[in-house]
Amino acid sequence: MKVLILTKSAKHGEYCVAGINLDNMAWVRLVSSDKSTMYALTREMVEYATGEECRVLDVIDVLTVEEKPLEIQRENVLIDEKYYFEYKATCSAGDLERFVCNDRYIFGNHYSYIDKETALECGCSLRLFEVENLELVENTNNQNQKRRKVNFRYNGHDYNGISMTDYEFYNYPLGHVADKAYIVVSIPEDDYNGNYYKFVAKIFIKE
Repeated sequence: MKVLILTKSAKHGEYCVAGINLDNMAWVRLVSSDKSTMYALTREMVEYATGEECRVLDVIDVLTVEEKPLEIQRENVLIDEKYYFEYKATCSAGDLERFVCNDRYIFGNHYSYIDKETALECGCSLRLFEVENLELVENTNNQNQKRRKVNFRYNGHDYNGISMTDYEFYNYPLGHVADKAYIVVSIPEDDYNGNYYKFVAKIFIKE
């Protein structure tokens, strides 16, 4: 499978790697067989034969075993863990416009979460959106842990306190990031108190 990688984000201490299958232009999430990490990929699994890790916006060839759709995350595809990724090319953020979703809302509403019925109705768990006025904020959860969040505006609606799992922005200065940006938004397979919280898996600052 030839894949344009659009996320390589944090997932249970490992990576959530997803992107576009360039053979049919469909979203895919590359997963492992390790249920304990919700099928995240390890660092060894995202390497080329050179030992270098793949990067977001790389185009890769990856050997896959089978589609492994879950109830919410229907895009999941199991990789063959015995083989390296093969680097083919690199794209730029300017090439992403053709993959942008123009839905009225980001996954059903302008809140930070959706209920299970809405998650199932969406029929997908990955989308790319163009947003405005993106800013980074930091909240403290009920375990007194600091967590990065993002606020932005999309299609006339403000989205506040959306979780963020983009490693590249974990140490980025808080506050305004970009007037315009592309973001990959994902929905997890597991719920929290019956709700499915949206999270921004990747941020591309639009020049």
